[in-house]
Amino acid sequence: MRRQPWIFLLSAVLIALLVTGCLPSTSHEAALGTPRPSSGTAGATPPSAIAQRPTLPTPTLTSTATSTATPTDTPRPATPTSAPPTSTGTPTATAAPVPTAAPGRVLATIAVGITPSGVAVNATTGRVYVANSASDTISVIDGATDRVIATVAVGTTPVGVAVNPTTARVYVANSHDNTVTVVDAARDRVIATIPVGAHPESIAVDATTNRVYVANVGGNSVSAIDGATDRVLATVPVGSNPEGVAVNPATNRVYVANVGDNSVSAIDGASNRVIATIHTGGQPDAVAVNTTTDRVYVGNYLDSTVSVIDGAADKVVATIAGEAGPFGIGVNPATDRVYVANYLANNVSVVDGVSNRAIVTVPGVVGAFGVAVNSRTSRLYVASSGHNSVAVIRE
Repeated sequence: MRRQPWIFLLSAVLIALLVTGCLPSTSHEAALGTPRPSSGTAGATPPSAIAQRPTLPTPTLTSTATSTATPTDTPRPATPTSAPPTSTGTPTATAAPVPTAAPGRVLATIAVGITPSGVAVNATTGRVYVANSASDTISVIDGATDRVIATVAVGTTPVGVAVNPTTARVYVANSHDNTVTVVDAARDRVIATIPVGAHPESIAVDATTNRVYVANVGGNSVSAIDGATDRVLATVPVGSNPEGVAVNPATNRVYVANVGDNSVSAIDGASNRVIATIHTGGQPDAVAVNTTTDRVYVGNYLDSTVSVIDGAADKVVATIAGEAGPFGIGVNPATDRVYVANYLANNVSVVDGVSNRAIVTVPGVVGAFGVAVNSRTSRLYVASSGHNSVAVIRE
């Protein structure tokens, strides 16, 4: 996901012109061409098998944090063209159902920075936080008015964002300077910068333990941060090119989607050790947890499916066929609904967690990227990287 800035910005302009009808219809391929890091780890997916990813800018800079791995860009095809690797015991994908007209509906579109990627929500305050990868900022949205109320400068190429509602801290993973920015949500000010591993892109918070977990795509590791001291407590080796991370506070488990070797690493939060490796579909890069049912949902970008993992057994129990290029995923435990942002299909799938079937598809979210759910207001927030906006969707 490392790009030259001029290529990225040109791609964004072309997408905008296409959407508004100023250019003839062309393939979404024009907005891609995204190489992925390749760590050279044994068993990792070879460069030729890595599919193209959403674009992010690539600044030229000197890293402010020490790291041992610098990922090499690797080309990926624009659309999924091959089947996922065979996994023992993984159920066959069920047919994608025909979308219905309800319940998903776009209520508002909020303009933010350039190339919004990660999204997080504080259900206590109703605030929404959006990482703008090409602006090096986060946008702070008031969920009551759907307006941007602050813009905070952070590190270089912020991709992932997470919030701890208990401590009122926001954490931002800055991919190109290998840091995490800590923001005081009460004042919307940066209060700390934490060096982590190579190319951090996804981040999750366990509010119960006040731990922050950062997936370092180029370091094949997860940094575990103490939220009280803003220090890295441990660096946990995981699979190849870890891109997604999610936490289940009820079990103190951390789940990491490894896009380079088609697996999910399950980490024990008490010992900071990998206790299971679960094989998934092709190129898993998004992960979310239903803390009520102990189900883990993994978006597989290459084969356009979602793997459903039983958190107690560490096994894939279902595979849901979906739309092209799932790249973000969110869960509402209160309704047992799963929301999948499909980057290539420019839409959001709403999945029933009981039947493991899509019940509606919400169109018109160009370059759908990060997802966050506010279960208190029944609102879903999805980054539209192609429109430099956030779509507000009714659950």
